Amino acid sequence: MPTHELWHRLMTQLGFSRYLAHGGDLGAGISARLAAAHPDAVSGIHVLAVADPEDQDNLTDDERAYLAQARRWHAEEGGYEHLQRTRPLSAAYGLNDSPAGLLAWLLEKYHAWTDHQNGAPGLHDDLVLTQAGLYWFTDAIAPSFRPYWSTRTSRRVRSRSPSPPPWRCFPPTSCSRPGVGPSADMTSPATPACPGAATSPPSKRPACSPPTSAPSHGH
Repeated sequence: MPTHELWHRLMTQLGFSRYLAHGGDLGAGISARLAAAHPDAVSGIHVLAVADPEDQDNLTDDERAYLAQARRWHAEEGGYEHLQRTRPLSAAYGLNDSPAGLLAWLLEKYHAWTDHQNGAPGLHDDLVLTQAGLYWFTDAIAPSFRPYWSTRTSRRVRSRSPSPPPWRCFPPTSCSRPGVGPSADMTSPATPACPGAATSPPSKRPACSPPTSAPSHGH
């Protein structure tokens, strides 16, 4: 069952006939699919990423600046994505076997993707350790890599959300106003610096993929 349908089932079983959804990175696409599939239940979505403009031949200056920044970001920060898309098990087994390695893998990303400009505080140690613990005690790092592998061969679905989807850009990423992607009807200008817009590295994109289970460790 697709992830967005699992979300809807959860909210329905909790007794909510109407609800809001939030998603960052891969979760933004899941939130958009949720709204598209269940417009009567989803009052609105808040996402931290939008799809690139479909019309690449008639871009505005802001759209070109946004896409250029995205290319620079992927060149500098996108190594994890390439690894997870091409050799997910290579890292999964080692990270699932070493708490120090897992913490280093997560901490590096939290630090790089958190605003440190103008003396802004980073994420609190307790939060980072809690997040690392969630991955460690549930053996979740390998399954979190699986969706990246699956996107190599799965067909990408582009749909426009019928629910209002505000978009926010948090430093230190680019805050150029992007074009309206197929998953959003509107965007919003940059917001003030925020210690961390989301608290989990990218993961969980729905689709099937080859098994990527890593061996369990002792707790």
